Amino acid sequence: MTSNVTPIVTEHRTWLSQGDIFERLPVVTVGVRDSALAADWAPGPAMLVSHGCAIDKKHNKTKRSTCEWLSFLPIQDMAKLDAGKAGQLREVGLDRRPPYNVLYLGELPSIGEGYAPLVQVYTLPAVVLATEVRDFTDDETGEGPDRRLVPTVHDTRVASLTADALDAFHWKWTVQWTGASVTAE
Repeated sequence: MTSNVTPIVTEHRTWLSQGDIFERLPVVTVGVRDSALAADWAPGPAMLVSHGCAIDKKHNKTKRSTCEWLSFLPIQDMAKLDAGKAGQLREVGLDRRPPYNVLYLGELPSIGEGYAPLVQVYTLPAVVLATEVRDFTDDETGEGPDRRLVPTVHDTRVASLTADALDAFHWKWTVQWTGASVTAE
């Protein structure tokens, strides 16, 4: 159940963009098990957090993508939170207030109600999605003709963050990772 009136997700574009929501990707976890370092992965929902400049960077001469790695956040199921924490996340929604270490995502197509813990960033090689650069027209991008990175396999995207949700993500990301005292606008 979401109490947020501001839409959080919209349809994704053909090309990869920060804030794209994947229904199923490898989700990497690292921890300690029996006093030893343990790493594992399992398929699950994830949000692309690599910055657009890193995704779309191209070699000057060849115009081929230089993107080798993509960063993601795992998407967690709200139903697994205790009622108090879940209620707090719903109440905060996209507001610029604590908790700063998590982004509420609301109801996600094919996934359910979720949130992204901003402290659980992991990277995957771009080859997991067999990315390639494709040409797009001015009409398609709305920003002029451009070459953009697209996945050719494992494209399980179901949505992307809206502009407002992406702004909220950027704000919370900055507060979480810089410790900057940012005042709400």
